[in-house]
Amino acid sequence: MRTLKISLLVFILSITISAQNFWQQTNGPYSGAAVNDFLQYDDSTIFLATDEGIIRSLDNGETWSKINGQYLDAKIRCIAKDHFGVLWLSNTIFSPGLFRSTDQGNTWQFINYNYAADIKYIFIPYKDTIMLGTSDMGIIRTFNGGTTWNQVNNGLQYLGVYKIILIADGSILVGSIGGGVYKSTNWGDLWIASNTGLPANSQGRRYAQSFCEINPGQILTGTPLGIYFSSDYGETWTYKNNGLSEITASSIIKDTNNYIYAGIVFGGGVYRSTNGGDYWYHLGLGLTINTLGWDSESRLNACSSSQGLFRFVSEDSTWFQVYNQSYTPVEVDNLWITDGGNIVATTPWWGLQYTTNNGENWKRLNYNGPGTFYDMVTINDSTFIGSGSGPAYLSNDTGNTWTETGPYRSYASFYEPITQTVYLGGYDEFNSIWGIYNSSDFGQSWTLLQDFPIAAYVQTVLDIYVTRNNQVILTTFRYTYYPSGQISRFYRSTDHGQSWEMIYENQIDFITHIIEDANSTLYALVDTKLLISEDGGISWFTRTIPESDMIVADHSGRIYRNAGIGVQYSSDKGITWIPVDNSGLNNWVNEMAINQNNRIYLATTSGVYFGEGDSIVVSVENTEPAKTFFLSQNYPNPFNPVTKIKYSIPQDVRGEKQEVMLKIYDVLGREIATLVNEEKPAGEYEVEFDGSALPSGIYFYRLKAGAFSETRKMVLLK
Repeated sequence: MRTLKISLLVFILSITISAQNFWQQTNGPYSGAAVNDFLQYDDSTIFLATDEGIIRSLDNGETWSKINGQYLDAKIRCIAKDHFGVLWLSNTIFSPGLFRSTDQGNTWQFINYNYAADIKYIFIPYKDTIMLGTSDMGIIRTFNGGTTWNQVNNGLQYLGVYKIILIADGSILVGSIGGGVYKSTNWGDLWIASNTGLPANSQGRRYAQSFCEINPGQILTGTPLGIYFSSDYGETWTYKNNGLSEITASSIIKDTNNYIYAGIVFGGGVYRSTNGGDYWYHLGLGLTINTLGWDSESRLNACSSSQGLFRFVSEDSTWFQVYNQSYTPVEVDNLWITDGGNIVATTPWWGLQYTTNNGENWKRLNYNGPGTFYDMVTINDSTFIGSGSGPAYLSNDTGNTWTETGPYRSYASFYEPITQTVYLGGYDEFNSIWGIYNSSDFGQSWTLLQDFPIAAYVQTVLDIYVTRNNQVILTTFRYTYYPSGQISRFYRSTDHGQSWEMIYENQIDFITHIIEDANSTLYALVDTKLLISEDGGISWFTRTIPESDMIVADHSGRIYRNAGIGVQYSSDKGITWIPVDNSGLNNWVNEMAINQNNRIYLATTSGVYFGEGDSIVVSVENTEPAKTFFLSQNYPNPFNPVTKIKYSIPQDVRGEKQEVMLKIYDVLGREIATLVNEEKPAGEYEVEFDGSALPSGIYFYRLKAGAFSETRKMVLLK
């Protein structure tokens, strides 16, 4: 019985690592926190209401931590403090809910106020008086600290509320969604519309999203048509928008000098007026601002909708990012690893992310081009070329700036380091010139290397690969016909792209990935099949594998495939697949990438994970027979005149020998020689074939044993 050296998952090892999951989550990437409200609780404590819950700082913003709790793992809309130091917040868990904390936010109690309302604002003017502004049920009020609640909507035509403010004459103003400004002089028992001078939109609706009383009776309000001013306690309004476009101020506040600050939506940032709103100057921070607030040191803080909390540094008129952490990792679609081991990741909504320390910290790269990147080449740690649904883009400064490179769309790219050549595969749906382009100056200029005849309405290069020795270029195409029909083709070039031969065509499945393992074996993934070449792409054979949509190779001869949630690997060229210990991984795997140290990175639906490939597979001696038939590529190939052929026979279920035939055929299918024709026990075998009596040409050898049959091509060169 033969001795077979294989790689497998050792049971003892799996026990050893069970205390720590094999897959470890990196620290992100995160979306960037959406901060909805800001509260300075005391001289050192700040609370942020975010889409991830309540975030608290006990050192005035130097460090931050999330407060965990039963009711806090949700979007927190607003937070407020009453006159007893009790905290109140609304979130989106309990339809949504109102909660209270009497211990500075450590624990929270659900408050049943008898209404399933969406609370947008909590207004606490006096000791036991609380008014809730809701998105669809108007105003809900309590005079006894939350023991009993009542709706107070008499006179409110529109029941959506943005903001509530108590002004100097003791009356209350409400900014509504649709009805503009309402005023009450009796704590909400009766509301009267107060919109003289406030224009309506084309649908006849008015919106008042923010208020600020800059002096007694002098009030500013932010509307979608700009900022308006009242000098008579909100009775009449005039336009005060000089220096601003007609965009909404989500928040307006003032400082001790009566300078006024406006936080603007839709990326408007923050504006300031030093003359009562007669003119507004842009303070920068081109983000959507949810609200503004002052801390205990009278510093201006701006809550953004995507990148956390910013503080204004008045000494040099700049903004400092105080808090930017979100606590839920975002989905990651693709990963690329640079020569230095840094990682570039794409996300559906949060752009390009970059890490230089294995995922401990992620930075969002400044790419603002169209769409997202489907493929990327990282020429070094700072030069990237990304391709996708739009033109390719080039960055030479680690993603800080990008320039369009090439007037074509591309889904596939490859960087060949020997000749320092970049390849791009075209994507066409307008019957224009398309094909493969290359660049010898790192993306500054491009040459059409090979154009392919127009075959269909949509034609896409799905993948490009150049072998490690720079001898073979492989590429795959998809041709889409309308109203229906598709063809996938696989091409090979051995003269640096000057000429091409088609080596595979399929009308159902697409070749989506081309890889090369550490032993120079080439693989092309076709749904539930692998195309495999052991002779540099001269000949290929097919092996059926479990269905997968990606495959990668490490630097020790192993290949990996995703299995949806989880990963499997093979050390025998796809004959057998062994599950990696997928403990710690509960998310769908979108992409895999492996660095020079065989650390495997996974792009998942919830951030990036990693595992050490070399820690889960070890080489051991195994005297068990093979479990499947295997026919290797002859070696050498091409050959002259002698070559060797290896094959494996699995154990028969009854332990009996099996009838085995190995024969040689010419290109016309004529039998040339019989190398094996006998019963054999399970094991590994090797035979020689001497072609000295044959002319140069292409020949085939076929192994048959029971229902198994596999044929491979070999080349005799004299």
